[in-house]
Amino acid sequence: MHLIDWMIIIVSVLTVLLIAGTTRKYMQGVADFLAAGRVGGRYMLCIAEGIAWLGAVSIIAGFETGYKAGFTSLWWQQIHVPILLLISLSGWIIYRYRETRALTLAQFFEMRYSRRFRIFAGILQWVAGIINMGIFPAVTARFFVYFCNLPLELTLGSVTFPTYWLVMFFLLISALTLLLFSGQIGVLVTDFVQGSFTNIGFVCLTIFFFFFMFGDWSFIVDTLIDDNPEMINPMLTNKVEDFNIWFYLIAGFSLVYNHMAWQGSQGYNASAKSPHEARMARIIANWRGVPNMVFFAVLPICAFVYMNNPEFSQGAEVIQQSVSENVDNEALTNQVKVTLAISRMLPTGLMGMFAATMMLASISTLNTYMHSWGSIFVQDVLIPIRNKPFNAKKHIWALRGSILFVALFVFCFGMLYKQTEDILLFFGLTGAIVLGGAGSVIIGGLYWRKGTTPAAYSAMIVGAVLSLGKIILDQEALFTKLRDYMISKMPATVSSINSYVSNHFPDIIEKHGMFESWLRIPINGQWMFAVAMASAILTYIVVSLLTCKGNFNLEKMLHRGKYKIESDQSTREKPQRGLKIFGVTEEFSKTDKFIYFITIFWSMGWMAVFLVGTAYALISGNTTTMGWAKFWQLQFWILIAVSVIVSIWLLVGGIKNMIEMFSDLKTLKRNDLDDGRVINSHNLSDEAKPTSNDGSQGQ
Repeated sequence: MHLIDWMIIIVSVLTVLLIAGTTRKYMQGVADFLAAGRVGGRYMLCIAEGIAWLGAVSIIAGFETGYKAGFTSLWWQQIHVPILLLISLSGWIIYRYRETRALTLAQFFEMRYSRRFRIFAGILQWVAGIINMGIFPAVTARFFVYFCNLPLELTLGSVTFPTYWLVMFFLLISALTLLLFSGQIGVLVTDFVQGSFTNIGFVCLTIFFFFFMFGDWSFIVDTLIDDNPEMINPMLTNKVEDFNIWFYLIAGFSLVYNHMAWQGSQGYNASAKSPHEARMARIIANWRGVPNMVFFAVLPICAFVYMNNPEFSQGAEVIQQSVSENVDNEALTNQVKVTLAISRMLPTGLMGMFAATMMLASISTLNTYMHSWGSIFVQDVLIPIRNKPFNAKKHIWALRGSILFVALFVFCFGMLYKQTEDILLFFGLTGAIVLGGAGSVIIGGLYWRKGTTPAAYSAMIVGAVLSLGKIILDQEALFTKLRDYMISKMPATVSSINSYVSNHFPDIIEKHGMFESWLRIPINGQWMFAVAMASAILTYIVVSLLTCKGNFNLEKMLHRGKYKIESDQSTREKPQRGLKIFGVTEEFSKTDKFIYFITIFWSMGWMAVFLVGTAYALISGNTTTMGWAKFWQLQFWILIAVSVIVSIWLLVGGIKNMIEMFSDLKTLKRNDLDDGRVINSHNLSDEAKPTSNDGSQGQ
């Protein structure tokens, strides 16, 4: 890389670190560390949480998907649009969850099942979270090693080690620096800054690749049609390995089944200045994703064209040779190919912008996830076990210690774990450690009177065991030992496995051969996720019916009927009519209503395009790959124009929110009891008045 590129990276990271330093003085209590004092505005939350969920690892995962599936991944993702709209409009899970008056998901588990189950679920969530996060720094570090053309190994004295270890260390130290001193305040502010920079970077890079890299859209189209028409025509996606329609259908079911179950950015769930601001942040998030969507589609497609068009054969051969010589892990091949192709296509300046975008996206995700999983262990495991509460100072140090442990774990995990499949498949698998069973526990707890504590334990354990077993047996050394043992000691079982798989899953035999030649379980992470969810649902239902000794009192937990709490507005709401059926309440200003309905119009419009296009293609059979290519060109013109508008809109709104946030934090009255403890099903902080910054009681 050129010196200019390195300067862009250095200045970007130093700017974020300096901004983080200015937030330290505002962190004065546990609630500040955990929830940024609950003063976050909608635009700031929207951008910050978006980049926290995205991260460099998700960008690289998007490259993997795009390199295999092409433009068609965008088409089948439209399946999720009506699902997300129905969830938001119906109040699925969130309405009943609000009626319980629980402050955290773990608290609801204690109310519905037991205190021990709350602790068990907290431990499981924490374990799944840090394993899921385990590949974040390693994947990102490898990207920088190849993108920046760094040496693959370094020697220190007599010790030789992979360069990506050192890059991992730098990424984690940077994230910890932002996080440890000011907690969620620093996370929210720096994630907003990093997210804003990333949005601008996405737009600039997309415009370069779409308009200037190849000079003509037909150049891209001709390459794809000649080599992989299924990357343009979504009706041919049955030929796409792993990321076909089944991947998106399973993901769509998970959106319903696991709504509110994953806690990776739990700090943002409590950081809004009001429930309405939190809701508006989620609505605006539909627009935040537009620049991401175009970027994820265009860049890996351009990398594919570079690797497969004869005009770039010389550069492609160099990349292919580098991959063959230096990458001995098949799961990393496409990651490295896309990375090297992008590094060869970008000019000076844009190369630095892309590297800085990836660096900031990585740091934002690392600090958010370390904050979440470190906090969950303290808040949902350690504090419920303790009989004596922490004082505020010790509480914050306990949180910092837990966060440091998470950082140490993911560093070691990144050094030792060998990735065996695409990133999104790994995410689906590790997420299933919790998400396999959590949906059954949440839905059964809120909507079914016969759900029992033994059923909750059973569902969570089944989901976790299936997912953890897949992770462990995906390590070739472990699986081959088990395989060889079964071949020598259990020949009848091996024969039964071969017979069953041959009869029911011939594609597995065609690709992987008989059991004797398998190197790992021949089921990808997404399918194992589906198996875990289905198994957990069945287990929860069966165990509940076997152990239920009487119907659970849902009315009492939901504060309905004679258990109604008069001061709780949510228990006195009548069925909504008119505009309120769409969730529009008195809290909505005219601007809010405009944003809300234009968002619905935008989403429903693309959903209509998807439904009509799919129906026409399937019924008439008249669509051509070239016709689909013209559709994608038109769609990208629209999305790029919207991306520019959205990036400016969110940046201006976020800056206004940040100014308001700092002003609110200066005058905010803190409460030392506001530390997440629950006494007799209510928040302990409700029992005392807030204190001002000097420690006196508020008026």
